Amino acid sequence: MATFTPLTAFPKFSSLPTELQLKIFRTFSNSTPRTLDIWTDFKKCEEDNTIFYVQYYTSELSLPISPPVLLSVSRAARSECLKCYSHEFRCATTISPSMRVEMPARMYINFAIDTLIPRGFWNIVSFENFAFRVEGRMGSIAIDVGTGFWRDNLRDYCRKRCWILNGVRDVLLYDSTGEDIFKGGEFLDKFRRKEVGRRDLRFEPLVVEESVSEEVRKLKEVETFLGKVFGVIDGSGSVEGDDEDGDFGFVRKAELIAMMPTMKGDFKRPIIKLMKLITATPEEHV
Repeated sequence: MATFTPLTAFPKFSSLPTELQLKIFRTFSNSTPRTLDIWTDFKKCEEDNTIFYVQYYTSELSLPISPPVLLSVSRAARSECLKCYSHEFRCATTISPSMRVEMPARMYINFAIDTLIPRGFWNIVSFENFAFRVEGRMGSIAIDVGTGFWRDNLRDYCRKRCWILNGVRDVLLYDSTGEDIFKGGEFLDKFRRKEVGRRDLRFEPLVVEESVSEEVRKLKEVETFLGKVFGVIDGSGSVEGDDEDGDFGFVRKAELIAMMPTMKGDFKRPIIKLMKLITATPEEHV
C-alpha cells in the first residue's frame, strides 16, 4: 500500500526562474490574513527634570505577532516580504535639539489583508495620529460601536462629512458590550491587570434574528448613519433638516483639529458588514 509522506522541503525551488520564485514569495506573504487588536497610550518619561509623554502602540490580545518567516529566508524573500509587510508603529517625540525619545515599532502588519481592531481609550490626539498613519494603506478595520474610538472620535469626523479612513475597503461593525474580557478594561493599564491572555481573534457574520436584539439595534443604527454620511459625500444623499440638531450638527472638537469634508472625487466608499467578534483561547481554537 502506498504511503503519503508530507512535503517539508522543495529542493528544486532554487532552480526555478527568478520571476517565479519572487511570485511564490509574494503569494506566500499575502496568504495569511490576521485579526490584530491595536491599543495606544502615552508613556510618561522624565529627562533632565523635564516630564513629557510619548505615544506608543501595542497589541495585547491577538496571538503573538512574530516577524514574517520570509524575512529570514533569503535576501530576495525578505525584499518581497517587505513589499507586503511594514514594521509598525514607531513613535518619536523631540523635546529639544539634543533630546529625542523614540518608542520602537512592535508589530509587522500587512495592511492589504490584515484586519485592525482599535481597542481601548483614544483621545483626539491619538486618534488623529492613528488615522494619519493608516491613511490610504489600511484595507480592513473593525469598529466597536460602543467604545470611544467610534463614539468620541470617528463619529464626530463623520458628522463633519469627513471620512478620515478613506481608502478602507471593509468596515466591520461589532459590539463587545457583552464580552467579559473587555469589561472594565477600556484603558490599557486596566486591561493588562485583567490578565486575559492571548486569544485567537476572528469575525463571523452577525445573525440577525427575527426578534431584534439590542446589539443588532445599535449596529443597525451606526450602519444607517454611515450610509447617510457616505451618501452625502458621494452626492447620492441629502442632509436637509440634519444640519442643526440632527446627524450633521455642531461638533465642538472640529475647532481643535482638522475635519475637512471628504471630496466626492476622492471618496472610496467602503463595504459595511455587521459582525460578531469571536475571542477564542488557543486551546479552544485547536
